[in-house]
Amino acid sequence: MAATHDAAKLLSRTVDHVNPGGWAEWQEMAHEIRCACPGVADMAKCKSQAFDAWNDKMVQAETNLATDIKQGAKYAPLFDSSGLVNTVEVVNIVPVGPWRADPREQRIGQLCQDAISGGLDGVSMGFMTRGLGMTKEQTDALVSKIRAELQIPGVCRYLKL
Repeated sequence: MAATHDAAKLLSRTVDHVNPGGWAEWQEMAHEIRCACPGVADMAKCKSQAFDAWNDKMVQAETNLATDIKQGAKYAPLFDSSGLVNTVEVVNIVPVGPWRADPREQRIGQLCQDAISGGLDGVSMGFMTRGLGMTKEQTDALVSKIRAELQIPGVCRYLKL
């Protein structure tokens, strides 16, 4: 949903087109990758410094481009006032990398890590070049650092879906 500049209008249109008894689903992935390493409450102490820099740059680029990829956190009041009933917000914590103890979550984490690694160029390039004026080479260098960090064992990263 981060691609929309008017979530209220989109929700209004959704409500207009949902039949009684029907349903609609919105999904929003937070692009901020956070650290869940034991004893690390401050991202500045996390081993994922390139991810932290990327998060900060993405937020600044979004601001410069008049986009808000954090808007998912603002949806609950819109849904509450929309006229829809039985609305539910579910926030899932998705591991990035195979650091969780549960084998199923390890697999999910590995798949998430692979997807992030494979999609970083596409997600980053437009925001960094158009939103921050970075060159392709600067963006490639940042993405390379992130990919290297993804290979560091023992770093516990997650994102919210």
